[in-house]
Amino acid sequence: METKVDSRNCGILKSVDPESSAGEVIGKRISSPYYITDELTVEDVAGIFTGNSTIQALGVTGNDLRARGIILRNEVFALIGQKFGRELYMNKSIKDIVQPAEHIYYRRNTFSVINEFSEHLRSADNRFYILTDSENMYRGLVSSFDLVLFLSDMMTRELMAARRIHSAIVKDDVIIESGRMSVEGTMIMAGETGGDFHHVRSIGDNRWFISLCDVSGKGLNAGLISVAVSSMYAVYDFRNGIDELIRRINSYIYGLFEGEIFLTGVFIEFDESTGELDLYDMGHSMIYIFRDGGIIALAGHDDNLPLGIKNESTPVKSRIRLESGDLLVSYSDGLPEQGSITNEKFGEKNILSLVNRYRNSSLKQVRDIVFDELRSWRLGNTQADDMSLVMLRYR
Repeated sequence: METKVDSRNCGILKSVDPESSAGEVIGKRISSPYYITDELTVEDVAGIFTGNSTIQALGVTGNDLRARGIILRNEVFALIGQKFGRELYMNKSIKDIVQPAEHIYYRRNTFSVINEFSEHLRSADNRFYILTDSENMYRGLVSSFDLVLFLSDMMTRELMAARRIHSAIVKDDVIIESGRMSVEGTMIMAGETGGDFHHVRSIGDNRWFISLCDVSGKGLNAGLISVAVSSMYAVYDFRNGIDELIRRINSYIYGLFEGEIFLTGVFIEFDESTGELDLYDMGHSMIYIFRDGGIIALAGHDDNLPLGIKNESTPVKSRIRLESGDLLVSYSDGLPEQGSITNEKFGEKNILSLVNRYRNSSLKQVRDIVFDELRSWRLGNTQADDMSLVMLRYR
């Protein structure tokens, strides 16, 4: 941002040229290119600050333009604002009030500077650093607030890029209509990227792969896993079996995070011609069959831990045969755990009751009813977690 300089100070207030180097050099982060020489008086500096309200600090050099230190706006006015301050200090040389500051080579990488001064960035106080060249010639000032702003802007750009990648690979909605089945999947993220994702694809001979997963935590790590696993789905040779796919996903996540982040998931291989369904419930548990007005909860195996907790996984499958008219439903914990404005959870009972009541409606209608009820429930309360819902109807 360009600072407007009072023309009355142009003779004593000087400025360095902006940095033009390529790359993320610290010289591009300067908050003030302005400096003064140490020949000036406190009155001169007070006049500069009075005429230029946006300047918070000034670099100080000798006549040789080598950096001497800094002068801070608030400290100058605190000095002359005290009792007899004007009489005592206004005619004094600024050499008496110049403060030392860390010197940083102006073409250093910004991230190396942030790493070195990371403790300063956690402080509420704004600290200024002097940028210099290899001969200690003044090149501007950068502050800890400038570095925090740089990190914030960078994170915003990274999140936007991650969101674009995430949206291209992890689809929010999926609708499949086949001979004897219909599948509807919906995912609503709580942030820019999310850890919920679902996937449905044909794997040949009337066979389908259906999955719903939920990565622990939020943010970029969860988004990274959802993108990576969705990409694995796209290229995996399903002739090797779903159990092998699950082992590879487990190995990938554990290799990255060593148990600190994990994934719960439902992995299904479904034969549309027979209704036969192989289910791997890896610590997810929220899977139900709606049949003849009743609700069947599909229990998982105790040995099927969430993926990424241990370095090895030996998934155990359950074999189920769907009957004509069955509705298979699975969802992530973001739905039942969503709180109202009084922090009361929506709960599985509400979800199951809604699905059962409208089970003969189209899958789109069932989906819309569930999410409309959920939005009414939270009454504007923040969405706390990603929400995913997958439904399979067998005819």
